[in-house]
Amino acid sequence: MDKCLKILFSADVRRDAVQHMLHTCTKKVAVEGVAQMFSENNIRIIVCGSVENVDAFIDMMYQELVKANVEEPIIEPFLKDKDYRGVFRIVQ
Repeated sequence: MDKCLKILFSADVRRDAVQHMLHTCTKKVAVEGVAQMFSENNIRIIVCGSVENVDAFIDMMYQELVKANVEEPIIEPFLKDKDYRGVFRIVQ
């Protein structure tokens, strides 16, 4: 069974730090989707994959966000609207 989530959070950190965190998390688990930094501090992530992999991604992301003193992200269910072709992209 597949699971898709939309994750929104604000972070007062450098963009390359967010990119590194996402790259690290997505390398460890097989998820697909997209991350977009749509304003100076706001990040939107769409992540899809097996329930286990998406949950593992969320756990790793939480650990990284706690280290960076980022507030609790907003996590919502998401209906997959496009084919991410098995990869995770970071859009700037």
